[in-house]
Amino acid sequence: MLITISVIGVFLIFYIHKRKSRQTTKITSSDEIPAYVPSSEEHKPEDSRRPVFSQKPSGTGMDLARMALIILSIIAGAGILLLALPQATFEGLAERIQARRKAPEQEKIALLYLGDELKNNEFRIQGILKNISAAPIEQLDAVVRLYAGDRALLETVITRLDKDTIAPGEFARMELKVPSGKMGFAGYAVEFKLRQGDILPFKNMRAQTLPK
Repeated sequence: MLITISVIGVFLIFYIHKRKSRQTTKITSSDEIPAYVPSSEEHKPEDSRRPVFSQKPSGTGMDLARMALIILSIIAGAGILLLALPQATFEGLAERIQARRKAPEQEKIALLYLGDELKNNEFRIQGILKNISAAPIEQLDAVVRLYAGDRALLETVITRLDKDTIAPGEFARMELKVPSGKMGFAGYAVEFKLRQGDILPFKNMRAQTLPK
């Protein structure tokens, strides 16, 4: 669409330029204004000190037309270049531009501890987080992803925190118990999301030991 508009604009500019050229050359003898040529009697030495003005047609319109032609040519060239790019490259470029424009989201929670232990034939994943924002956080869940040895995703488990509402400055805990019969995973990862579905980024402030 962009290339079509550019091509039409180029042809339109050429048409206007050609039409103006024909109009300037189509001057009849009756319309022609004779130039004033001073005779030898009228020509005096002091006349050479007077400014002489030549009446030339204004070139503003043609300058604007040339400028528009250059702009349209650049737009058309950019459109052709974008069409020549592979789809994956074009999508990656669009994503990078969008990522630069998007401001980073401020963390509202801090992860203070994340660890695991084997107890009573259960593999327990425990975590403690803190609300570091100025507003309460409601209905926040922990999303635990279990991975195989080759980092393939085996299972995603959503577990509730011990509090439905976390006030500013307050702590909340999460715990996931995996029975020994289902311990066929080699690693795990944890993130937090609101129950409406939005992922909530957290500030990593993990300690080595479980706070009491």
